[in-house]
Amino acid sequence: MRRVALLSIAAVAVLANASCAGGEGLRVEVCASGPTVALDKPTGAPSEPLLGMLALPNTGVILARLDPRSLKPVSRRLEVGEYHDAWSLSPDRSQLALGMSSGGSVISPSRRLRARIGVMIVDLEAMKVVQEVETGIAAEALGWLTPRLLVAGLLEPLVSGAGAPSQGGTVVVDPLTGKILRRWPRLSFPQASARTRDSFVMLLPGLPPDTAEGTAAPRLAVVDARGRLRSVALERIQLALRDGVQWDGAGLAVDAGQARAYVFAADAPVAEIDLRTMRVSYHRLEALFRRPGELGDAEGQSDGKLSW
Repeated sequence: MRRVALLSIAAVAVLANASCAGGEGLRVEVCASGPTVALDKPTGAPSEPLLGMLALPNTGVILARLDPRSLKPVSRRLEVGEYHDAWSLSPDRSQLALGMSSGGSVISPSRRLRARIGVMIVDLEAMKVVQEVETGIAAEALGWLTPRLLVAGLLEPLVSGAGAPSQGGTVVVDPLTGKILRRWPRLSFPQASARTRDSFVMLLPGLPPDTAEGTAAPRLAVVDARGRLRSVALERIQLALRDGVQWDGAGLAVDAGQARAYVFAADAPVAEIDLRTMRVSYHRLEALFRRPGELGDAEGQSDGKLSW
């Protein structure tokens, strides 16, 4: 079976928020992150090549432009390695950031790394790697906000044999130089993410309690185009932990036009977050479908914002 993650339509813009399609012997998974855009031509089968991640048996994962009908590569292929299903286009659409994990450099194979590469920057015209970011662990969410500012939400730190944790968290990166400009080490492993016009929103698991069993509140984090991070714990949503690992999940929806985020979880009120102020209110699910002005404060207000 072949698995394809379609990233963009070359002639129009980013293909996002699309459903999966498939056929006999073929499975297509369309990336559901990144900005949503209106197509400038009638919908239907695209005629221009698609930019996608293609996973073939025994050959790993490659990045290439694909024929939209056969999904066969029609351009130079770039081997990606351990791809972590995270991507973001540069503002001018000329480069692509990929979340991945590698203990060796593609650009300089003989170079000794200081830390594991978690982000790869690809020049799409040449289809080659032009920068590698040594984040220490793989990026699970990416948001390229300005030409010199890329946000990466990383996996949770791992403990080495010596007992020292690898670096995780959320980082702000200069994609031109590969330099990490800022790191928030405790904000790791984003469960969901979304872009607004000038910020990157991530839903993160809560910090575990002292014991391996219990519950923890998820946290919503927002990084703006100046590299500033604000976050708030959603205390009235409690997700179960087993063996110190988050067992329950939560969902994220973002209304970019109204600068609002909504977090949903089973057996919990819906958290509504004002992304301008980071103020949180909680509502019963049915209350969200009332007409504007009728929502009110169905469940009361949360604690205030927490900033770094």
